[in-house]
Amino acid sequence: MILDEAHGIRNPHAAISKAVAALKAVHRWCLTGTPMQNSVTDLYPMFRFLRVPGAGASPAEFKALTARGTGSAEMSALLESIMLRRRKGDTFGGRPLLPLPPKRVETLSEELSDEERYVYRTLEAAARREQLLKWSQALTEGLL
Repeated sequence: MILDEAHGIRNPHAAISKAVAALKAVHRWCLTGTPMQNSVTDLYPMFRFLRVPGAGASPAEFKALTARGTGSAEMSALLESIMLRRRKGDTFGGRPLLPLPPKRVETLSEELSDEERYVYRTLEAAARREQLLKWSQALTEGLL
């Protein structure tokens, strides 16, 4: 069974995540370009689907694994054993896996009109005041 766009099951409480985990299959694969979008907890539903020993059996088992640190040797070894990572510079048979054109960076500058500059500076000043107010409140409440 191949789960394409597997990052779509990253919510372990979603019906689709539970449904694919319950499917019966001899072999399981997850395909995704973004296995983690927010935090390491995004991996649990994929581990559950794949039935990764020591990580996918239950949320408690996964939490115990991640409590040791996401950079732990155990987590690194686990990820290395189940993930195949491709980079744009990877080759096969001496040729790039995906031939890409060279990166091109182009910087464009545009002068703002007097009216545009006024609107920009007004919005910028309001944003700075709002941020200063948030910091002041956080300091007052002892959060910083």
